[in-house]
Amino acid sequence: MKIRNLMYVKYVIKHLL
Repeated sequence: MKIRNLMYVKYVIKHLL
């Protein structure tokens, strides 16, 4: 499962934005 990874990516993207 890569759900955790997806959440992490979303978090990083939001911070980058």
